[in-house]
Amino acid sequence: MKYFLSFLLFLFINQNKINAQSRYVFQNNTHSFKLTLNWFDKTSMWGASDSTVKSIEVTRLKDNKIIQEIIPEENYITDKKHELIFDDFNFDGFIDFKLFSFEAKHGQTGYQFYLYDPIKQKYYYSKEIASILDDADVDKEKKTLSHIYRLMGGDYQQVVCTYVSGKLTIIEQREDKNFEGNKIEIIIKKRINGKLKVIKHQIISEEEYIKMKDRIMPI
Repeated sequence: MKYFLSFLLFLFINQNKINAQSRYVFQNNTHSFKLTLNWFDKTSMWGASDSTVKSIEVTRLKDNKIIQEIIPEENYITDKKHELIFDDFNFDGFIDFKLFSFEAKHGQTGYQFYLYDPIKQKYYYSKEIASILDDADVDKEKKTLSHIYRLMGGDYQQVVCTYVSGKLTIIEQREDKNFEGNKIEIIIKKRINGKLKVIKHQIISEEEYIKMKDRIMPI
């Protein structure tokens, strides 16, 4: 791996509103990222603490050169803290980042993923990750991205992906669902010969489910 993330440096540049804007800077080992936020005033329907990310200015550290300005693909209004989280999301040895995008009413969060292109030396929005995952836990050893979703009715689904021939592919999918009579239905699929196939299907009592170490549904 060419670069390792040694730290996430958060520098608060200006807390005061400047024409309803403020700026924050994040930094990894190779680049700095200046976020410009648009804030809403107290007369708006959202309130003074709500904001969106207007742009991200990317500067290469080795020569202090601004290499691009990113306009977020998705720009939800939120009262949550805007931050960049750095990691290697496509396992190519270069550090990428994700930007907080939204939080649903039931607590589900979503992020936008930007991957580094070492040839163009710029970051690009990954439509591929966005089409499969709202967020991603990175397993560097297994080279997988995974996420647990809360579905309708309080059910949960876990999706595990990896890159196969350069394409992000779901290799495992699990659903833990509420079943009649205070029981839990578990369905696990794995990719076998290019297709997701059910390898486990069971219905167990809630008491048995609570004892499971790998359960994905909070009880």
